Amino acid sequence: MYPEFAEYIPQLAMCESLALHSLLQPSISQYCESIHNFMLIDVFDNNENNFNIWWDANVVPFVEEFYHLIGDKK
Repeated sequence: MYPEFAEYIPQLAMCESLALHSLLQPSISQYCESIHNFMLIDVFDNNENNFNIWWDANVVPFVEEFYHLIGDKK
């Protein structure tokens, strides 16, 4: 689903990871919000349901893999 936007998945996953730990600084927060809004409004025509389905299928697994890799390093 939307492979042409796969380049945004790591960026959104990074934003999600930082947000989960309250580590977003204002400058990166604005960057994350602009990517999020671009995907939601321009790609998904402001259809939050389709956006959430895409997010759960693409961004969430990336975040989970990141945490899995971090956990293996500890």
